[in-house]
Amino acid sequence: NKLEPLNKLINELSEKFSVNPSQIVVAHSLVKGMLPIIGVTKTYQADQLAKAINIRLNSDEIEALEQAAEDTGVTVKASWEKRMI
Repeated sequence: NKLEPLNKLINELSEKFSVNPSQIVVAHSLVKGMLPIIGVTKTYQADQLAKAINIRLNSDEIEALEQAAEDTGVTVKASWEKRMI
């Protein structure tokens, strides 16, 4: 599974920060200046995701996440995004 190393790292970081994996993903997105669009159906999910603001990933953790993501070889592009040359 190409995603296993990335998932493993996300789980390790979630244990380190005592949060769930989705909070790590949101924290990384926020550090990168993105505002993820997240669908939640329960108030506790919204509360958990709001706590991602308080997670402080250091530069090594950010770099490790980005490298693990790149190493998957998976590229996701939305239908409206132009192909890069």
